Amino acid sequence: MIMGWNAPWSSPPFSSMTWTCLNACLPRADRNLSSSLGIGVELGAEFVGPDDGGWFITERHIMRLWFARITAGHPKPLVEHDELRWLERGQWHSVPWLVGDVRIVHALGAHADAL
Repeated sequence: MIMGWNAPWSSPPFSSMTWTCLNACLPRADRNLSSSLGIGVELGAEFVGPDDGGWFITERHIMRLWFARITAGHPKPLVEHDELRWLERGQWHSVPWLVGDVRIVHALGAHADAL
């Protein structure tokens, strides 16, 4: 499972804000996953992106990603989600991703292929 968190940033560079976001955002991300998908997670390594460690998904939003392991609950769409599907590796390109997510999916595919 990949867990993502996005936040609006003023213009780059955002590095000075990174630690503030990590300290404040990660506990909120766990609460968000609990309320929106009904799960608890244990975070693993960050999937570092090419944009100073993150992934620009719009001109003003950057996504940071971590590998995560579900530790409690069973994922189901609760708040702000209409559907939840597990996609096998060969199915990752079978859904209409948001434009900002496409290069992340490609990078995850390359990462999975290298394992």
